[in-house]
Amino acid sequence: IELPEHRTYMMRFNSIGDSRLFITIHDTVLVAGLDGSVIAMTELEGVRSAIYADGYIYCGLRKWTDDSRIYGGVTSLSTNGDSIWTHITSSGGVSRAAPIIRDDVVYYGTTEYDGAVEALDAETGELLWRTTGHWTYDLILENNVLYGMDGKGPWAMDATDGRLLWYTEVSIGFGGMNIVYLDGYLYHTHSGLLWVLDAVSGEVVHTIPAPDGAALLRMGVSSDRVFLQTGAHWYCFTPYDPTKDTE
Repeated sequence: IELPEHRTYMMRFNSIGDSRLFITIHDTVLVAGLDGSVIAMTELEGVRSAIYADGYIYCGLRKWTDDSRIYGGVTSLSTNGDSIWTHITSSGGVSRAAPIIRDDVVYYGTTEYDGAVEALDAETGELLWRTTGHWTYDLILENNVLYGMDGKGPWAMDATDGRLLWYTEVSIGFGGMNIVYLDGYLYHTHSGLLWVLDAVSGEVVHTIPAPDGAALLRMGVSSDRVFLQTGAHWYCFTPYDPTKDTE
């Protein structure tokens, strides 16, 4: 994909769907074909993510006001770049975790001020519920439960009404790495450890120190494996098994 030089700043591939790529490039949403052809390019101030779902693009926003306050929200676009609706929150920007769209609901969280997590009607942008008190540096949805990471530890909320189910601080430090879910457990890296938490209770059930002494970075899962990226290597683990746990 060839673009004017100034548009390559902070280029992020966000999602793929309906044989198209959805990319954000510094205040611009780009829709491209799988052959690299540009289908649509829409200017959108503060866009940080562009997620395709059910024929529409849902964009997370983080912008500054004239009085230096940060605000954000979600904009819905057609695949041609036409605006459908915009919902704005004063609780900070949607800068780290992209919106999640499931069953006609858009879920997202902010990373400043009172730390809002909100659910919107995907068709209209109407606010369905709002919960404050935890920032969102990562966000996943499993079994109708939202799991997020606020910098000090993971949290869980009921996706139906935003009720906080649990919050577990895993360290006095601050970190923004992702969380992943597999078979009833959450995996998260923080403060030089890989943390394993019970997804229902939030209880820490196991920790693993950095295997090579390097910084612990991103995590991923497949149907039966857990993957860890450090500053030096990639690692593959079998999932946590409480019957085989040893300290």
